[in-house]
Formats: sequence, structure tokens, C-alpha cells
Amino acid sequence: MKKPHPTAGTARGGNAQKPDGPERKPAGPLHRVNRVLSSSLLLVSGLTVFFMGFHSIIEPDTWWHIKVGADILSGLGIPRIDAYSYPSAGEPYVDLHWLFQVLLHSIHQLGGEAAVIWAKCLIALGSFALVYRLSRRWLSPPLAALLVVFGGVVSSERLLARPEIVTYLLLAVCLWLLRRHLEGARMAWLALPAVVLLWVNVEGLFILGPIVIGAYALGRRRDRKLWLALGLSIIASLANPYFLTGALHPFTLFMKVNGSLDIYSKTIAELLGPFEGDFQHPAVIVLPYFLGLIGLTYLLYLRRPHLHEALLLVAFIYLAISSRRNLPLLAIVATPIAARWLGEGLGRSWFRSMRERIKPGTRAVITAACFCISILGLVSYDVALANGSLYNAISTNRRFGTDPAPVVFPRAAVEFLRANDVDGPLFNLLGSGGYLIYAYPEEKVFIDGRLEVHSTAHYKRYLGMLGGGTAWKEAEEEFDFRFLILNYASAVPLTLERLQDVTWEPVYLDDTVIVLVRNDPANEQLIRTHRITRDGLRAGYPSIGDFDLDRLLHTAGVPPERGIFEARVYPWGRLYLGQLFGVLRLPDLAAYQFAEAVEQMPRNTTLRFLLVDALVRGSRTDAARRILAETSRLPLSPAEKATLAEKQRNLSKAEQPVPD
Repeated sequence: MKKPHPTAGTARGGNAQKPDGPERKPAGPLHRVNRVLSSSLLLVSGLTVFFMGFHSIIEPDTWWHIKVGADILSGLGIPRIDAYSYPSAGEPYVDLHWLFQVLLHSIHQLGGEAAVIWAKCLIALGSFALVYRLSRRWLSPPLAALLVVFGGVVSSERLLARPEIVTYLLLAVCLWLLRRHLEGARMAWLALPAVVLLWVNVEGLFILGPIVIGAYALGRRRDRKLWLALGLSIIASLANPYFLTGALHPFTLFMKVNGSLDIYSKTIAELLGPFEGDFQHPAVIVLPYFLGLIGLTYLLYLRRPHLHEALLLVAFIYLAISSRRNLPLLAIVATPIAARWLGEGLGRSWFRSMRERIKPGTRAVITAACFCISILGLVSYDVALANGSLYNAISTNRRFGTDPAPVVFPRAAVEFLRANDVDGPLFNLLGSGGYLIYAYPEEKVFIDGRLEVHSTAHYKRYLGMLGGGTAWKEAEEEFDFRFLILNYASAVPLTLERLQDVTWEPVYLDDTVIVLVRNDPANEQLIRTHRITRDGLRAGYPSIGDFDLDRLLHTAGVPPERGIFEARVYPWGRLYLGQLFGVLRLPDLAAYQFAEAVEQMPRNTTLRFLLVDALVRGSRTDAARRILAETSRLPLSPAEKATLAEKQRNLSKAEQPVPD
């Protein structure tokens, strides 16, 4: 008879031995209440994980993935050279995401953006459901659920409609199969190469499959099946459209990015370490506590960890600290390990004896209180996600639900370009390149998010062009741009320089981008019809004089709070337009945009201070003083109080008469 492996998990509900002596019966009615609360906690935990990813599409890469999937299904085949940008045209293109792209395009065809969002949330939920099943082997259902939600928060920033969302699922599947193998399942190891075979055609992080299998094999050096699974997985990684080149592509890309990390990390937030930059996402805030929890569970465990656990924790903590995009990988790998350590630590005899000293009725009351607190905390977090207050607090334009996010993609600008048949070459910013590949395939883009295609030299040159000057002039002469799509909030110096350049004329403006075309005879009719001038802006956009300031200046002082279930959508469009009008020295137009924004978010001090600055520049100091007086009656942080005092001093100086 085959003996179970000593590391195998025991029956569900934990591996702690039963306490000596007769087990005390729990209190009847309260015990039934706790069972209901336990089930409610599981339900709310799953809902919380789902809600973390249930927001609008904000990643431009999602769109070019959809476009490539459409091209593959249309008969163009899996790409091997770049056909979507003109500076990198003909460069080798190793597209290991092709199967994901086909699936993503098919989902988008069935239900549009909403279907894509639902699909990626369900994939994320499936990933953490597997993590829960692993954790459940050592912990009670409520405790396992809370631990998984903790890991879900660490992952929440990266629950996006990108190939990595499938990587999370396949990584969890690998861990589950490896656990099943340790528990004695005969065929579990044989499924591992099949997972890697699928993985290598979905995402470049397939290399994590052999890494995880290898860690387990090193921990069980005499387990021939694990070594065979590792060998077959490496062979399976060759089963991609690019054979050896595809199998080695993760290493090639890692060397490219790592060799120029100082360049990429300055502008690509996901490549920053979690403690670099000024990003206050809950994933980053919670990460130190998650790492501390892992340490605490090990202290409770007080034994030598299994070799594969030590190897995996070291490797994935390093990946997470190196780049914030790897935080979900750490959460998926570390959560079951922490669950085992915690479960076996709590199963020690002295923990059991402490528990038995508490009367059953008292224990049931404490348990019910813990359930209620946990459910209330998770529901509060869900409400903060659903009404947008959490997204507003961290200054992100993610929007709960399936509606499009504001000021992300140049949707209306593409309609304008197509309606007016504008010819390229075009210049675009990195953030809009992916969407333009999808929505405006008539013109190839200048740059997009495919780092595996664009050279480091091209990316470095692009960064220099954003500042205008010589770098821009040299590129303009080389590529002969015919029209520009500029996200002006992301490229203020370049936008202002081009607006002052007589060789370019602005013909389109919205709250996301400005479009400029070459000032030549070919665009004469377009310029004559749509040219944007300062007088045209004044005539086309309202000024602060059109806004009823008395409606904004509350006599009571403090505006009322909105209901907790009332959605709060941050006025990003008003903010961007107001800032643009400000730098164009149109303070009355800027003040109107900021006033509308303040009316939408009356307790937001940043918007109030921007309104004050615009009012002062427009010589409306009396209105500015009244705004500051009202703001002083709001609950302010120390930093906001300091800013308020500075604004009041500057206003006093502005009101002083100038000596003759």
C-alpha cells in the first residue's frame, strides 16, 4: 500500500489533530448563525475579488491585442514581422500572445468591451478560486477566504485585459496540480506539460511553469515523475510558432528591458518597483503588510520550510520588489504557502489548549464578531470600488463597471480623422498607439506598447521628442509627419511648441487629445473648415462668466457628503481641458472648466485650488477669496492647510496695489 507523502495536505478543514477528550458541542442557535455568517463571508470575498477587476479598459495594449487577433482570424496568420508601426516596419515580431489574441478578439466580437471586462474578471476569479482551494487544505473556509482576498488586493492593480491575466490562472493551475501530485494523484504530474504547452502560446511568462515545476523537483530530488514533468514541460515550450526563438524569447526580452531599465522605468509605471514613484494604489499600500503576514505565519510555523517553498518565495518576492507588474504572481504563489504555515502553526498543541480554555458560548460570540467585522470591512471596500471613491482617492481614471473610462483613448478624434480622410504619416504618443492600431488601421502608428518590437534606441528617441526642440525637428525631417495626435496632458512642452509652430495647424480638440495637421495646400480645405484659433476657443467654449458662481459658493460653507451608493466619477475631462486653457493663457475658459469640476466634486481641494489660480489669473480675486474662505471650512489634511495658507498669502499679494 502506497504511503502518503509527509508533505501532503490532509482532509479539508485543516490538518490539526483533534484535541484530547470529548469535543464540546457548540452553542446551538449561535452556531447556526455562524454558519450563515461563514457562508456570507465566502460570498462577499468572491465578490470583492471580482469587483477589483470590474472596471473600464484602461490599457492601450488591450486594443492592439484585439486587432492582432482579428488579423490572425482573417487569414493574415500569426505575425512574424511588424506590420503595425512604420518606424519599426519589418522588424522581427515574436508574438507568443497569439492564442490569447484570438480568444480576446472572439470575446470582443460577441459582446464588445463589456464582454472583455466580464471575461477577464471571471478569469481572475477562477485564479483566486484555485488559490482558495489550495489554502483551504490547511485553513478553515473563512480564514482561507480572508487570506486569499488579502492576496487579491495585492494583485488588484494588474487585473487587466492583457495576456498576463491568463498567466495568473495557469500559474494557479500548476500549483494545484503539483499539490495534487504530492497528495498522491496519479496523473496530476502528466497534466503539467499540457499546461505549459497552452501557456507558451498565450503569454511570454510561460517560463514560470518550468520554474515552479523545477522548484518542486529540487525539493523532491528522488521524484522521477516531477523531473520527467519538468523535461516534458521544457520540450512543450518549443511547441510555439517560433520554435527555439519563441522558447528563448522571455530571456531575450528580459535582457533587453533589464539592460535599459533606467530608460523604460522612467515612463512605464509597471516596470517600477512597488516602492518607487508616487503611486498610492491599494496593491502597493498593502504589499508591506502582506510580506509581514508571510513572516508572521513563518514565526507561527517555527519549522524548516520545504525547499520548494523557500525557493519560490525568494524568487517571487524578488520579482515583485523588482517590478510592480509581478505583484499578482507573488500573491498567487505565496498565499498557499502562508496558509500552510499558518494552519500548521495554529494546529500546535499549545494553540489548541488555549482555544479549549474558552467556553463554547464565548467562543461562538467571538467568532460571530470576527465574521461581522470581516464582512463589514469587505462590503465597505466593495462600496468604495462601486461608487468610485477609491479610484478618486488614488487619482486613477479607472471607472467601475463596463462604461468607457474618461480621457484614455482618442475615440472621438479617430472618428474625426476618418470623416475627413486625413493622410499620414502620423505621430502619436505611446499611450494612444495601441488604440490607434485597433481603431484606425488605415495609418500605421509611430510607437505603441510592444517593447518586443520597438528597439531601445527608437524608444529613447521618442522620449527625447516629447520635449520638442532639436530631437523633434530631426525626427520631423526624417519621417515627414502629416498629422499629430497629442495627448496634451502627457506632452505639454511638445503640444505648446507645436501650437506656436506656423507649419502646424490645430483642427480638432476634445478633453483627451488635440489633432494638428501640416499647414500645406493638401490640407487647405480641412484647415479652412476646422482650424482652431484663440477667438474660436473663446466662442466655442464657455467662460467663467457663464457659470453661476453663487450656485458654487455655498453660504453654509461645507458641501454635503454624497450617499455611499452614489457613484462618484472624477471630472478628468474638465481637469485636462482646464489645464490646457490655463497654459494657453485663457484663464476665463480654464476657470469655467474647474468650476464645473468643483461642482461635481465639491470636497476635492485640488480642483478648488486650480479654480482659485484660474480666477486670480483672470483678475477675479473676490471670487477666489470666497472660494478659499469656503475651502477653509472643509476638513483638511495638514498638507491641504499649508496649501490653503499659501494660496491666501499669494492672493493678498495679488490684491495689493502696484506703486506708481
